[in-house]
Amino acid sequence: MVFGSVTAPEGIARKPDSRKDDDGTFAERIPERWVDDLAIAGDPAECAGRLQRLFDAGSDSIGLWLFPTARATEILELTARDVLPRLEVSRRRAWT
Repeated sequence: MVFGSVTAPEGIARKPDSRKDDDGTFAERIPERWVDDLAIAGDPAECAGRLQRLFDAGSDSIGLWLFPTARATEILELTARDVLPRLEVSRRRAWT
């Protein structure tokens, strides 16, 4: 199955409701490249750099899912204070 320009590896292309049928190995089958391309983690400078590259590549918005959820407030405050201000001002219109 192809998602945009990304081809899903064998065993990943499933119906959205088939997670309940997962044998517990779904996460193991996700290619490391997908994690590298789609997840952002690191210190504030690293995270800002990755976000900026997504905007520079044409993204006009980015969704943030804060993990672990028990620390979501702390991570949100850190992101607002130490990550977002590092982004190019013209790209910050999505959250102003």
